[in-house]
Amino acid sequence: MQKTYTDQEILDGLRRGGQPEDAALRQVYLQNRTAVLDLIKKNKGSMEEAKDVFQEAIMSFYENIKNGKFKGESAISSYIYSIARFIWLNKLKRKGIGQRILDTQQPCEIEESFLPRFFAKEKEKQVLDLFEKLGCDCKKVLVFC
Repeated sequence: MQKTYTDQEILDGLRRGGQPEDAALRQVYLQNRTAVLDLIKKNKGSMEEAKDVFQEAIMSFYENIKNGKFKGESAISSYIYSIARFIWLNKLKRKGIGQRILDTQQPCEIEESFLPRFFAKEKEKQVLDLFEKLGCDCKKVLVFC
């Protein structure tokens, strides 16, 4: 029987590395996979897309731990679910499918500082993508004014 770790123990394990990191990642993966896969599948996603979004969310979570961006102000499951939700929303927007997402979980707490950074990054990317589509003369006017 495998030990179940608290969120704080998971964070400590991920920061420590080695075997504690492996055990923590295994638990995070197992505890969050179903909720994220259900979210994507219930919102016009295939199983393959759901698995991809889940992987992206786990990678983003892991990077945020390693970079000190996630400090544990919210539950790990809420944080990962929120990341996956926003990744999927953006994928739907890029496909031209603007819609509200049906949540498969109860509304949950989200780390306050994560959302503004995430939205700012996405808006910046969208503006840069649009800027690249402009003609040379338009770019000159915008850059020099």
